[in-house]
Amino acid sequence: MLQLNQEVCMKVDDIFVQYYLFNMSSPVMITFPPGCQYLTQENIDAGKNAWGFDFFTKQQINVIACNHIGADNYFDSPLFADFINTLAIHLAQFPKRLGYGISRGGYAASLYADTLALDGALLLMPLSTYNPTLAPWDIKVISANKQHPTTTERKDAANCSTPLTIIYDPLSPADRKHAERYGESVERIRLPGVGHRISRTLQALGILKSIVLMYQHGEIDKHYFYTEVRRRRQTSFYFKGLSVNPTKKLTLKRLGIIYYHQLRFKLMHIEQQPQKIACRWRDSLRKRCPTIVISYKWLSPLSNNHLMLASGAFVFC
Repeated sequence: MLQLNQEVCMKVDDIFVQYYLFNMSSPVMITFPPGCQYLTQENIDAGKNAWGFDFFTKQQINVIACNHIGADNYFDSPLFADFINTLAIHLAQFPKRLGYGISRGGYAASLYADTLALDGALLLMPLSTYNPTLAPWDIKVISANKQHPTTTERKDAANCSTPLTIIYDPLSPADRKHAERYGESVERIRLPGVGHRISRTLQALGILKSIVLMYQHGEIDKHYFYTEVRRRRQTSFYFKGLSVNPTKKLTLKRLGIIYYHQLRFKLMHIEQQPQKIACRWRDSLRKRCPTIVISYKWLSPLSNNHLMLASGAFVFC
């Protein structure tokens, strides 16, 4: 089933599987992407690679990347589950098997971890289940079941007994509850104040690659991690995320401090505001008018004049 030193692509029901194996005597990574990284059939026909494939092949690390096709796809295909059972038999020859998943991908990685006999899995803000009766407090779970109802009860990935390393924001109520649903064989690494943006934060800080490779090589250096994530205050979304008061426990004084630092950050980066506003308008128009192609160049003439005025309104409102 598994071929060495060649790129192999296959479609297993509604999942696109792409792998490259350099050496059977080295560890293998099995990856699952977040929901926003779904592929379309057009993407596949155009040769777009599965999420995670490029990253690990550039490092010459054995990788089997599993990517969902379509936005309303939750890795719950019976045919894909059968494929996982077969894949597990062939993975037994590797000295170490590791999983890596983000958000929805974290759910899939932990859902199939025991079947794949993984030695461990790195999960960034994972969802533990898509069963609304088990997670009625998560809007993503409720929304998924409205958009993609199923007649069968969705499985619970929190029953996973594989050792997991979970990075999450304890101030994000839904993410915290998902992380707490997993069992005792879990190492929880906290990254407060960024919400459901763990991967975005690590990438913005330039340490996502280092963290993933540390895990792949054996263990994440906690001192390095907590030292580096202190710089999250320099990201544009940190204070914005705190200002929404996700825990509903912030006092007026604390909120005032957060708004002060948010305003200070915007004033220090005032030159970036026009471009951000242009991107927001473009994305908003795309959501509301999907048949219209919105070009950034169409908005760019406004950047130096009108958008600078608009940015002032955004800063001081």
